[in-house]
Amino acid sequence: KAVQALAKKDNPSLGVGDKHANAGVNSPLGVGGVESHLAYLLLKHGADIHDPNENITVAEHILAHIEDVLEHFEDPRCQRICRESIELVLAKKPVHVGHFIAHDDLDLSSFVSSLMHKEDAPIDPNWEQASFSTKTDGSPSYTEDINKTILRLRLKTVNQLCEQNLMRIKDTPPDDEQALARLLKVHEKLNTARRELAES
Repeated sequence: KAVQALAKKDNPSLGVGDKHANAGVNSPLGVGGVESHLAYLLLKHGADIHDPNENITVAEHILAHIEDVLEHFEDPRCQRICRESIELVLAKKPVHVGHFIAHDDLDLSSFVSSLMHKEDAPIDPNWEQASFSTKTDGSPSYTEDINKTILRLRLKTVNQLCEQNLMRIKDTPPDDEQALARLLKVHEKLNTARRELAES
């Protein structure tokens, strides 16, 4: 069940990652665009049913697939929206834009308001915008957009972890063979994950 996946606190992200190594938190464009787009989809469609058979909402689907990469978000506002959405799901409350528009934190409320008007949802130049209005399998028209956004976010995170790990390899003294062996093993694992995501 998706909610059970959300409740897990010990979900390490690929076994690596420094929680404090969040470079580029203030970058206005670029990779932040995919986080904004995901937050937009979460708030716009979160309360909708994603899978009628499993009775899973769109919010449960999105959050279950991004919880292990959430700590690596570069936009703290998008990260907070996702974290609070997890709390709403665990409390059996719907994830709805109204909750955030009426938020006590006026900065977050203002961000969400502009996000829903697409004023503050920068999409990076490589983002492929596509129309998913015609679906033959009966699934909602935005399902493909959501899945593609989750995939792109996960790939971005793995790329980020690869860069961080490469920096650690460069900073490790050549005579520290044990540390180098461990970091190279991690790098191999990350490259495998990156390849699998790129082929998805």
